[in-house]
Amino acid sequence: MLDLGVDARTLRPAALLAQERADEPAQHAAFGRARRWLDEHEVDVAHAHAYDAPAFEALTGARCRVVHTLHLPPVDRGVVAAAQRSTDARFTTVSRANAEAWQAAGVDVDVVIPNGIDVSAVPFGDGGRFVVAAGRVSPEKGTDLAIEAARAAGMPLLIVGGIYDREFYDRTVAPHIHEAPDWQLGDGVVGAMYVGPRPRSELHRIFGAARATCMPVRWEEPFGIVALESLAAGTPVVASARGGLRELVDDTVGVLVEEEAVLAFTLALHRAASVERAACRRRAEEFTLAAMLDGYEAVLAGEPRGV
Repeated sequence: MLDLGVDARTLRPAALLAQERADEPAQHAAFGRARRWLDEHEVDVAHAHAYDAPAFEALTGARCRVVHTLHLPPVDRGVVAAAQRSTDARFTTVSRANAEAWQAAGVDVDVVIPNGIDVSAVPFGDGGRFVVAAGRVSPEKGTDLAIEAARAAGMPLLIVGGIYDREFYDRTVAPHIHEAPDWQLGDGVVGAMYVGPRPRSELHRIFGAARATCMPVRWEEPFGIVALESLAAGTPVVASARGGLRELVDDTVGVLVEEEAVLAFTLALHRAASVERAACRRRAEEFTLAAMLDGYEAVLAGEPRGV
């Protein structure tokens, strides 16, 4: 936005990497400070990305225009209720599927702006032998199903990402994987290996070295940035046919799996071998950073409602 000539300021917590949600009094205090800053300055529009009820409440009645971008599905009743009460704000989201979910929950989402990435910054890869499962290690991301499917397919699996549910990891994931925190690209992958979170630039190279990315999600994925980055690297995506993933993946760039079953994902991993890697890159080029910024610039400028 700064490159577009917009005078933009960011109001954020000091510790962005914390995984645990702050307690409600702390949330109210933080968003209250943000609201006071807005009231004390000449601001045209506030663009909020927080998925916390106090964020909606704090911005209700602000002197400036308010736009909320909804990056998650309407799964938290308190957040949904707070969004419903934010009748003076405008709502955008990142996929048609997520827009429909929020509209069904009684929140007037009128603009869809798909996420975009700088595709040129993602190296195009030649692929390899292993499958990658990237993102949060949590039940809704289906890490355990990815392990079972890759093992049944006879393919090594590399798991990349932070542990967001320790009980799930200890009970369902850890007994079936080898932890390899010192693993480096080029070391090879044997069985199912967990390497922890990695910088985005390294993750992009991992995608490029993989034969497929496996996303057996158990929730309505709001968009699927992991899928987009994998496609940019030329790597086909095997994913649950849920949420925004339907808008990213089809049989020209991967396989959508309709059922939550090991056999279905096992067969899909084998089918993905026939996908042309160049086609994956071309699909990613439809979701550019420039297009996303153009969409937000139009909304923040107050252009008429409608997708």
